[in-house]
Amino acid sequence: MAYIITSPAVLSFTIEGRQEGQQVMSIFHYLFNNPSFTSDGRAQLEAFADRMHAVGGLYDLYRNCLSEEVVQLRTRTQWIAPTRFAFVERTPAFTTGGVTGTAFPSNTAVDVTRRTQNSGRTQRGTIHMPGVPATFLASGSVTTAGNDAYSTFAALSLSAIVTAFEAGNFFPCLFHRSAPTVVQQLINFRVQPTARVMRRRTVGLGK
Repeated sequence: MAYIITSPAVLSFTIEGRQEGQQVMSIFHYLFNNPSFTSDGRAQLEAFADRMHAVGGLYDLYRNCLSEEVVQLRTRTQWIAPTRFAFVERTPAFTTGGVTGTAFPSNTAVDVTRRTQNSGRTQRGTIHMPGVPATFLASGSVTTAGNDAYSTFAALSLSAIVTAFEAGNFFPCLFHRSAPTVVQQLINFRVQPTARVMRRRTVGLGK
C-alpha cells in the first residue's frame, strides 16, 4: 500500500558490513525538500537506493575506501522523520570492500568530518570509516592513496540527490532528534590526517 511523504522529511541510508566478525556501519542522512510531497514513499526509497547503488555512486566510492576484508556489505534506506516507515534493504552486486589487501584491526578508523556553513558543535558530524586498508596508513598517518580515496568519497557525499521517481530532491544533512526536519545542508569536509582507535569496536571494551 502506497503512503504519502510530505516535505520536509528525513531519510537515512545505511551501509553495514562485517570485519573480523565485528559489525561496521556508516549512516548518512538526507532531507527531502522538493516537491511538496511524494505520492509513494516506498517507491521514492527505491528510487533513492537506485541512485546510491549506481556505478560511480556513493556505495561504489564507499567500497573503494574499504579493504576486501570487509564482507557481507548491504544497505538500508528508510524514512525516519517526522514519521518512521519500514526500511528498504538491498544486497549489492559487490558485497566486499573494493581495496585489495589486508586491513588494520576492526577498531581502527579514519575520520571524515563534514560541516554546514554555520559554526558550532551541532553543525559538524564525523563518519568513522571502517575497514582501513593497510596501504591507507603509514605510521598512523593517512597516505596519499588513502586521502585520495576518502576525499573522492566525501566530496560525493556532499552532493544533492535527484531521483527518477517524481524528481525527488534530497540534500545531505546532519540529523538532530530534537529538531529532525530543521537542518542545514552539509557543504564541506576534511579527511583527518591520522587514524584513531574506536574503543567501542574493540571486543570486550566500551559499550
